[in-house]
Amino acid sequence: MEEEIYKPRTIPLQNPKYASQIKEIFAAAKQGDPRAQFELAIAYEKGKEIEQNLSRALYWYRQSADGGYGPAALTYGMNLILEDEFRDEKTGVRYIEQAVKDGMPMAMIFLAGLYERGAGVQQNYFEAGNLYKNVTSESEPHVLYCYGMAFLLGSGMHKDEIIALRYLKSAAEAKDMAGMYALGRCYLEGSGVRKNPYTAVKWLRKSAEAGYGRACTLLGDCRRDGNGGKADPEEALILYEKATQGDSPDSEALLRMAQCYEEGIGTKKDSEKAKALREEYQQVRRKWM
Repeated sequence: MEEEIYKPRTIPLQNPKYASQIKEIFAAAKQGDPRAQFELAIAYEKGKEIEQNLSRALYWYRQSADGGYGPAALTYGMNLILEDEFRDEKTGVRYIEQAVKDGMPMAMIFLAGLYERGAGVQQNYFEAGNLYKNVTSESEPHVLYCYGMAFLLGSGMHKDEIIALRYLKSAAEAKDMAGMYALGRCYLEGSGVRKNPYTAVKWLRKSAEAGYGRACTLLGDCRRDGNGGKADPEEALILYEKATQGDSPDSEALLRMAQCYEEGIGTKKDSEKAKALREEYQQVRRKWM
């Protein structure tokens, strides 16, 4: 791979012992130093004294990862999963698994999230739970949620809604927002427990208040339809909007909002707004296909 000659200016380094000038970093990278290759990849990705170029960044991340450097394996894998232009989920997962073997907590968390969503791997809450459990004891409530979902769906173990409910209830009582959502859904659908929409709404609201997007969407459905209380379409629309924000957004809420604007549910009809929301939904979905 041919490269230009770089300006010999100092750049911020992850590891200062690998020279303070980009020219020296490049020379060390060409000689096969995996840490220097990682530094050079960062320089390309961030545009530090080099013209920003993600393609070249990925080349050097991969060289570093193949040299056994865990942080490079994680970064390379994440880019292959998240960047549309370079997407290769199968290869991305393989490199993230390499970083997991190196004991990197962030790699464990990212891979656990892939198992939860079924993105690049077969959905498996049991595997997700084991990965979270290896990271830190602070993750314990979410581990309970993952085990509960594993029993609920039969993912990695036999299906048992009663056992699932016990795990999910423990996670919910420990204020895990995904656990509160899942428990509310169990009460709404009668999974492992008698249906009780009022109890369902109580747990969904707790999860929604914690900022869990999927809970906002489902609670919005309940408020729209009057399930578990008097119908309130205006609040439903507010909840759908909230579901698209924060750290755990739910793209399905975009479709609910589109329907509200199409049919005048909780707001005035606005066909153009509805069309824009549906287009936004398709863009989000394509990103994860």
